[in-house]
Formats: sequence, C-alpha cells, structure tokens
Amino acid sequence: MNNFSTEWQKPERKAAFIQHENEILQSTGSKQLLVGLHTCGDFAAIILRHFISNPEAKILINLGCCYHKLNGGLDKLYRNVYDDVQAPTSHHGFPLSRKFRHFKLSYAARELACFGREQFLKRLDDSISQEAFFVNCYRAILEWIILGCPSSLNSPQNFDPILRHQGLRGVRGAERLTFWEYAEETLKEKPALRKHFNDMCESRPELKTEVLRIIETESTKLLLLYTLRLMVAPLIENVILMDRQEFLRENGCSAYLVPVFDSRISPRNIALVSWKST
Repeated sequence: MNNFSTEWQKPERKAAFIQHENEILQSTGSKQLLVGLHTCGDFAAIILRHFISNPEAKILINLGCCYHKLNGGLDKLYRNVYDDVQAPTSHHGFPLSRKFRHFKLSYAARELACFGREQFLKRLDDSISQEAFFVNCYRAILEWIILGCPSSLNSPQNFDPILRHQGLRGVRGAERLTFWEYAEETLKEKPALRKHFNDMCESRPELKTEVLRIIETESTKLLLLYTLRLMVAPLIENVILMDRQEFLRENGCSAYLVPVFDSRISPRNIALVSWKST
C-alpha cells in the first residue's frame, strides 16, 4: 500500500515583469503549475504559449480578462497614443488556434465581451444603481457635443480626432447632478477638452434646450442599447475562450472550460483548465 504524505508543502512563488513568453522560461523546476488569475489581454496568450513550450509545466489554470486589449488593442479607433509604450509585439493574442484562424473580432466586439450580464441585471434591481446607470447618457451627450453635435453617423467629421474617446475622471454622485454640472466636474483635468466643450456651447446656445430634450426622450434608448449588447457579449467571450481551448488541444493538451464560481461575483468566472498527459 502506498503511503501518501498529508503534510502541506508551500508552493514556491516567483514574481517577474513579463514582456515575452521566453522570459518565463527562466523559471525552472519540475512539474510546474501555472495559475493565471485575470490575465489581462495578451498576457493570457503569453502564458498559454509558455505552457506549450515548457516541458516542466504540467498543469494550467487560467482566467482571462480585458479582451479588448488583445493584439495590443491597436485596432481601437481614436485610441490615445503614449510615447512610453513599446513597439507592438508580433505575437497576437487572438486568434491562437488553427481552427479559429479566420475569425476576426473588432476592438468594439472584444470590449463588449468584457461586459457582465449578471452585474447589469443586479444594478437594474437597485433604484440607486438605475439612476447611476443613466449617467452614461450624460457621457454620451458630452461626446456628441465634443464631436460637434453631428446629426447622424454620416455627418462630416471635422473635429480633431485626438479629442475623441478621452479618458475622463469619474464623478462621485453624478446621478444627483445636472448634465452641465457633470460636464464641469468630469472635464476639470482636461483643460483643452474643456475649452473645446465651452466653445461649442457658446457657439450653439440652443444646446441648453436640446440637451434637456435628449435626456427626456432618448435616455431610455441607452438602456435598450445596453440590453441588446449584453445579449451578444457571452457569444463573443465564448469565441475567445474556445479559441484558447482549441489552441491547447491542437498542441496535444487536454483542455476544458470550467465555471468555477458564481458569475455574479465576477463575470470572468470561466477557468481554462489544461494538463499534459506526459
């Protein structure tokens, strides 16, 4: 009869700043277990490639997140460019497998895959959260004014692209503010954008009435839009996860997608579990 030790053996932990999967190979040891908790964007693909290439790595448990950052997020329209960001790598995070090699997911689609349906439904059950949700209408109106109040998607775009999709500061208690109070608060740290916004408002005094009309008649459409988007979100996430699963299987590993906890705790509750038979 075999005797198995029940004594707890603390695993060896290592920390490193990873830029490329080859750098992980410096960590050696027999029968490694790779655990990735909310591996952001391409980091999940880096870990999967390392798992395939490292003969000492035997078991993988990975929960990914931030799908919009896959492939460096370089396909985002009007994205902000930072001088300190290194040149993009040639190792893309999607697709990984041969089976999904012809699939293409836009930045907007991958961003949509990050949404949490259960959290959204929970917010709708709470009256305060419902009010906070409609702050998204304020943000949409603000973007519309920044773009020069286009009448349709086909309107001429004569704005500076750098002004679009700017990251703005959150405003605590925004649901209790008017749109104009919200705009003043959220633009505090963006002087150039604030000046552009104020100039637009001064040149179009009718915006005072128009903004009020939009809030009263169009805000419910935003809720409808979010609901339709959330119907599609799980399908896109499944494509990304199944691509990772197939990549591991194509390389001789057993691989399964396992929901490990209630998605109401976190929408990224699907673990990719894989192991090597030899």
